[in-house]
Amino acid sequence: MGVGSLIALGGAMGFAKKKSVPSLVAGVGLGGALVYTSVMINSGKEFEGHALGSGVGLLLAAGMGARFVKTGAFMPAGMVALLGTVTAAYNVNKAIEYK
Repeated sequence: MGVGSLIALGGAMGFAKKKSVPSLVAGVGLGGALVYTSVMINSGKEFEGHALGSGVGLLLAAGMGARFVKTGAFMPAGMVALLGTVTAAYNVNKAIEYK
């Protein structure tokens, strides 16, 4: 739930600072999806929640990783890519455990 909230907050901040609608949509959408994974896991759907978390983490890592490589700026692209990578790794490991 924590990472999802951070991603959603980051998207909202990107919109507030630069009026970036893509940041708002992606941040709130993907952050909301990560928050929803917590709801799924806590309601007994462990595998499904971790599988969704894996996909969202990979999407964040790939999308923001490409932006980080292009710009070289750690904030926000590198940080979000790192969060996505850690989120994906954790959730893949847990999904395998619950399979």
